Amino acid sequence: NDQVKARRWALAQLHARIEDVRAEPEAGFALLDCAFEDARDAGYALYRGELKPEDWTGEALVALSDSITEPAQRFGREMIGKVFEAKNADVLLSRLAEHPAPGFRLLVARLMRDYVKDDTQRLRQLVPTIESTLLQVRKSRAAKDQVFAFIAEQLEAGADGGGERLAILAPVLERSVATCATVDRARALSLLASIKHKNTDLAPRAVILPREARR
Repeated sequence: NDQVKARRWALAQLHARIEDVRAEPEAGFALLDCAFEDARDAGYALYRGELKPEDWTGEALVALSDSITEPAQRFGREMIGKVFEAKNADVLLSRLAEHPAPGFRLLVARLMRDYVKDDTQRLRQLVPTIESTLLQVRKSRAAKDQVFAFIAEQLEAGADGGGERLAILAPVLERSVATCATVDRARALSLLASIKHKNTDLAPRAVILPREARR
């Protein structure tokens, strides 16, 4: 509304019904993209000051990331970095990797790396997310590229870390090779071969054949 008094009244109502805002954060995201600076500033202050980490669902964070303005998108990346966890990983990693802004595709890669770090239990928790991204035919190419790059890094780290990462990811790749799109099969096979070279006991259905000698 172009009337300052009306905007102030509306913002006061939001604060008075803050539990409704917490229950459905995305309903007020238009504030962050609106034309009036006072309303935008008040919106940022409201979401930063009044919402708790548990109020941010994966769907709400994706909706925030779909905001029109760059400041609102930056705010989305800020909040995702603060509240990312295993329970919203599937939604965030698969949906944000499809975001057209390069900043979000980079965020996906950082989230996976920062979340897992050296914790193999967290890597295990991300297996459903990794599989759902690789096995769904219509997933974005950017999402799959991010996941394949992440797997390659984890396999390299697992070479001298007891092999637990290899054991976690081998079944994922073994399943994906059998069902993934043709365009992804060569990459998955290459990663699976890397695992077999490091530990022949893993991925029992995969067999590395010697190169055929030709004259």
